[in-house]
Amino acid sequence: MVILQVLSEEMKNHMKRKHVVKVTRTEFELDDGAVFPIEPPLDWDPTPEEFQEHYDRSRLLVESIENARSDDSNPRGVGQHGEDRSGEDSGESSSNTDE
Repeated sequence: MVILQVLSEEMKNHMKRKHVVKVTRTEFELDDGAVFPIEPPLDWDPTPEEFQEHYDRSRLLVESIENARSDDSNPRGVGQHGEDRSGEDSGESSSNTDE
């Protein structure tokens, strides 16, 4: 079952993977027609296949940063298990010890 999960994830990634079809020193084009600038310009003329490796690594890096941000998006005042901690340090107390 795990093998099928891994294969299906690889298939999803391959299907959504964009392919570099054209690259110059100053821009690259993907198979969906999107064109992106390269800043600063490259000092060499890569083939689309060579640049694909750089594009894939960069895409994975950006995705991992986005995933880390979404994992860390715990709203302020909510504890690890969902309990509300917004009034903990405000001096409010539910028990009165002055009696």
